[in-house]
Amino acid sequence: AAGADRILTIRVLNASGLATSNIGVMLRRDATDGEVLASFMIPGPLVPGAFYDLSWTWENVIPIVGGSVDVFAIVDEGDLIDEFDEDNNVRSTTLTNAPPANPGDWDGDGHVDLLDFAQFPGCLSGPWQASDFVMPVEDCLDVFDFNADADVDLADFANFQRMCGGS
Repeated sequence: AAGADRILTIRVLNASGLATSNIGVMLRRDATDGEVLASFMIPGPLVPGAFYDLSWTWENVIPIVGGSVDVFAIVDEGDLIDEFDEDNNVRSTTLTNAPPANPGDWDGDGHVDLLDFAQFPGCLSGPWQASDFVMPVEDCLDVFDFNADADVDLADFANFQRMCGGS
């Protein structure tokens, strides 16, 4: 099943005292030297104090296996632009999965009970780290992925047990 998209907007501000052209922006996964997700070139010129908004769609990223991913935006990665402060060129954000809106309530009746329990085994995927892991269908993640790590495993079942009969 295809996942959902996440749109990221990156605002690049020229904080130097000079107009700047051909500004490279690199998006990397997990670290400043991680996998390249996307790269952009801002043609400019970008005058001092001006900003440029880049928009990028990361397709089919949600659900994020493991629950979260760090994305680093690196401006002028090759230090081609002469600046007085080279340390202000990296910003990061963490993308996460949202927890279920109605955790454990498969049939949507407002109660977590045996009717919901009957659906749980069909959604079990095991932990996302397992070599034989298969992503559960979206309906399963929407209801039973209590810890938002893109699997339905025994940790989620423990949460389900705590809720069962208590709502």
